Parts: sequence; structure tokens; C-alpha cells
Amino acid sequence: MSAALLLASLAATGLGASSGPAPAGEDVAGRTWELVRIQMTDDSLLVPDDPARYTMRLRADGRAEIRADCNRATASYSLSGSALAFGPMAGTRAFCPPPSISDRFLQQLGFVASFVVKGGRLHLATRADGAILEFR
Repeated sequence: MSAALLLASLAATGLGASSGPAPAGEDVAGRTWELVRIQMTDDSLLVPDDPARYTMRLRADGRAEIRADCNRATASYSLSGSALAFGPMAGTRAFCPPPSISDRFLQQLGFVASFVVKGGRLHLATRADGAILEFR
């Protein structure tokens, strides 16, 4: 399913970023999320070889801790309703050997605009519906 169709499906069920009440920030903050996949609008799919190597934790102090394969990063973040945005990221820039998706993961996180939690999974939508990042 393309990212645009997934976002439309989430919105149709009343759980999309632009409709209905958003989950409380506590539902996404304070826990470590593992990346399942990144669905791009061109129907390309990026799947980590080991989800435990692609994680995100939104701390209560407004800082995000990110692991992107062999790299680590931190960034500020803000939550407001269903809106989620990351500030500039600071981190390591090591070259991770293939099949790493480290660079693409960090790039897409920088474009995140909103979120929804459905079925225990966190879905982050990027600006202009460019991609959906799915976490467990």
C-alpha cells in the first residue's frame, strides 16, 4: 500500500493526523520505538534488516534519542495534538555498511509533521505525504 493510501486509510478510520482527537503525548513519549518500515509515496519500501538497530525514544524533557544502525543522534521535538516535529539533529555520521538505511531514516525523520498510533504501532507522516514511517 502506498504511503498516500496508508495515510488516507488512517484518516478514513478517524485516526489520521488531520482528523479526530490525537493520542496523548504520553502514548508515544517515554518508550523506545523500533522502525518496521518506511513506505515512500513512489511505492518504494525501505525495511531495516534489524529493527532493533533503528530506534527512536521521545524523552519527557523534549529530547529525542535516535539510533540509526551504526549512528546515534539526538534532537529536540515538539508534540501538539497529532503534530510532531523534530528540531535539528546532532549525531554521528559514520558510514554504515550495506544494506543500511541509516541516512534515509534520519532524513525522513527530519521531514516528520504528524503521527498516529493504531494497533499499538506508531505511524509518522512526513510533510507533503512523502512517506510513512512505521514503528512497533
